Amino acid sequence: MALALFWVVPLAVTTLLLSRRQLHKAFVQHYKVKRGVTEQIQEGLECMQEIRSYSGEQTYCRSFDKRLKGYERELVRGELVAGVFLNLAGMLLKLGMPTVILVGAWLLQQGEVSVFTYLAYLLASAMVYNPIIEVCNYLALLSFLDVRINRMKEIENMPTQEGSADVQLENYDIEFRNVSFAYETKKQVLHNVSFTARQGTVTALVGPSGGGKSTTAKLAARFWDIEDGQILVGGNDISKIDPETLLKHYSIVFQDVLLFNASI
Repeated sequence: MALALFWVVPLAVTTLLLSRRQLHKAFVQHYKVKRGVTEQIQEGLECMQEIRSYSGEQTYCRSFDKRLKGYERELVRGELVAGVFLNLAGMLLKLGMPTVILVGAWLLQQGEVSVFTYLAYLLASAMVYNPIIEVCNYLALLSFLDVRINRMKEIENMPTQEGSADVQLENYDIEFRNVSFAYETKKQVLHNVSFTARQGTVTALVGPSGGGKSTTAKLAARFWDIEDGQILVGGNDISKIDPETLLKHYSIVFQDVLLFNASI
């Protein structure tokens, strides 16, 4: 009778374990598309002035609508994948009660079990599977959370910028030597850029929006590390200078400045 009661449990658990790869793949894609939608919302809010200046509202809205529909598709796909495997595991568990009824009736007819034992197993079969179904739901939820946990681990494992704090600058000239740089999209923002901003002079970077002016200024302060080339301050490669030490020599005024009509 115990075998008739629990034979479906290993099958249901095995089904969920085999489905983890598919669930993980679906949740990774869902999270990736969701992050893309969030990034585009943030981009629209931060660059609203530029979008309107270049009459790019329709282009932005079409791109956002495309991403939103993609997110909707991935959301439905993820729910379907999870639903199929969870329902399959639930159906397997539901086979346990008919098995107990049939096997128990046969054993009762053969005189192998008493009526009390038969009724006890019937009562157990009506109660034991619901908690197991809840556990199966939590196993699927763990697959969903695993994607976020892995992303957090990726962030924690990102290399930190290091360098020497004992640096003597000969002067405050900023020199770019054949600098190339790209963000996560791998599309190069700067390619083989070289120039020198002399101490005591004013150096202006002139170009269209999105041409890499702000990126160049931020690279000079080592907000990111470059892929190729060198950036030097006072004859020292900034990639070998501790970021905190380097920033002590900078005074940065960002282009989006908010002035309050009040005393500081």
